[in-house]
Amino acid sequence: MNLLENAAVHGPAGGEVAVAAWRDEGAVRVEVRDEGEPLPAGTYERLFEPRAEGAKGTGLGLWIVRSVAAAWGGVAWGRARGDGVRGSAFGFSVPTGG
Repeated sequence: MNLLENAAVHGPAGGEVAVAAWRDEGAVRVEVRDEGEPLPAGTYERLFEPRAEGAKGTGLGLWIVRSVAAAWGGVAWGRARGDGVRGSAFGFSVPTGG
């Protein structure tokens, strides 16, 4: 829910928010993508720190997403969408357990 809310709040007004999910080498990956201006290099990783600079609200949401994913044996990330598509993508992966 945090990833969806962040995309809706921080993406451009009227922009599309897309959710993708897929299996990949023993894990389930979920990624939320927006159409906003990509962030400068190095910014994505800092957003996962508690009370990230420039954060709205408490600044803990992405830190919690990463912490929960890690507790389940997974990872969380943020990145520019790339491939000629404007926007950012934030997601997580967790093992399928079988």
